Amino acid sequence: MNLPLARDRLGTSSPVDFLLQALSAQRGQGSLTVVTVPAPVAPLERLLRCAEGQPAVLWDPPQGPGFCGFGQADELRAQGPERIAEVQERAAALFARVHHLRHPEVSGEVAPRLFGGFAFATGAADVAPWQGFGDARFLLPTWCYGREGDSAWLSVAVAAPAFGPDATGDEHAAEAAGPAEAVAAELQRLLAFLGQASDDVPAQPNASTRPSITESAGLGRDAWCRAIDDIRAEIEAGRYQKIVAARRSEIAVEHAIEPAAVLTRLGARYPGCYRFAVIAGGVGFVGATPERLVARSGKRVRTQALAGTIAAPGGRADAIPQAPGEIERRAAAALLASGKDRGEQALVVDAIARVLEPLCAELFVPDQPEIRALPHVLHLETPIAGVLRQPTHVLALVAALHPTPAVGGVPTAAAQRWICEREAEPRGWYAAPVGWFDEHGNGEFAVAIRSGLLAGHRAYLYAGAGIVRDSDPEAEFEETRIKLKTVLDALGVAS
Repeated sequence: MNLPLARDRLGTSSPVDFLLQALSAQRGQGSLTVVTVPAPVAPLERLLRCAEGQPAVLWDPPQGPGFCGFGQADELRAQGPERIAEVQERAAALFARVHHLRHPEVSGEVAPRLFGGFAFATGAADVAPWQGFGDARFLLPTWCYGREGDSAWLSVAVAAPAFGPDATGDEHAAEAAGPAEAVAAELQRLLAFLGQASDDVPAQPNASTRPSITESAGLGRDAWCRAIDDIRAEIEAGRYQKIVAARRSEIAVEHAIEPAAVLTRLGARYPGCYRFAVIAGGVGFVGATPERLVARSGKRVRTQALAGTIAAPGGRADAIPQAPGEIERRAAAALLASGKDRGEQALVVDAIARVLEPLCAELFVPDQPEIRALPHVLHLETPIAGVLRQPTHVLALVAALHPTPAVGGVPTAAAQRWICEREAEPRGWYAAPVGWFDEHGNGEFAVAIRSGLLAGHRAYLYAGAGIVRDSDPEAEFEETRIKLKTVLDALGVAS
């Protein structure tokens, strides 16, 4: 429940005073009080440095507010084929316990939300190195920092205690003062930390201090090509139209990998992508994905079809939207003219449209794809938007859309079975939905590609390629190698 306090109740007090008054004003055993106050503008990932081993999340979309949180005020976990519906049901009960109090100087989209995601398929995160993530995991952070443009805020979620009017008598009042003062002291510390002069990691590591890769492993070129030949044989036999094959590259480096540093470099290199992180048990799943799965606001829904890929000429794909040269124009034209890539992309568009048409009163699907230019690669992209007949919960939309043929295949169920049974390594949360949702069922989820799992000195990086009848195994291997560079470059290591 969102309860911004009026100025005449708590006035324009300092953030710490506002917090103390807000906590004392709340009641209700078993409830959660979320208090939001103004905060300095800082890089989102700076707050991760305060997590100190606690669960943490980061969500930084190309447009709209970004968030970073740590600590576990509450958590939702679910296993099995009904995991998405179970999260939705349990979230409704959680949000019913939440009372949100907002400082008068805070505005914007600051209501409490749950952050997390799902495994690619049931059981895909049951084995190393994914233990602890599970089929579904969502966090209501104890501390959550948000920013949009020049505005920023910090929220704290506190279990209802003996803070408020229900605590009667001098003895209870004394018990309440201790926890409230401790929360206020931590708020003051975090606000000061966010406001300090920048000492964040540089976007580009110093070449002379890059740690070296000490070990590497993964599916080699020959094994990959044999697997792709097997897929093409299945397609020729008419069992599939497309299967997205993925491979994992495992590396070890000299020093422990810091997720905040990786996220800083991803943000500098991929400003038009969704940066995300889900950190649990000291293991961090991070990435910078160009692919939105679905966003829902009221009855408005947005998604995209992203499939069909070629290497960027000279690594300059990020320059194409601003001032493309002749080489860049030729590369974009070649992708648009590729029958293989256009066919692969059309499968994704058609699948998404079939899912959304029954749910939407209006659906807008462009006839032709656009070029999405990124460092290293160019993609075909079709933005899709609609107006829902009913305010369908974003999690219901996630359940209906995942996995799209951009990360699974066609037919959907058969391709997913092939992936789960035949790929060399379980995907875990790779290519799965990550994002957030609120008490109204609004939210946004991205597809967790261009991602990796960071575990101490080790990193597990994932990349995939869509395999159709005309796919060339060598070319598809090269495509995955280029895609792996997204996170590999952000690790700041010397290969």
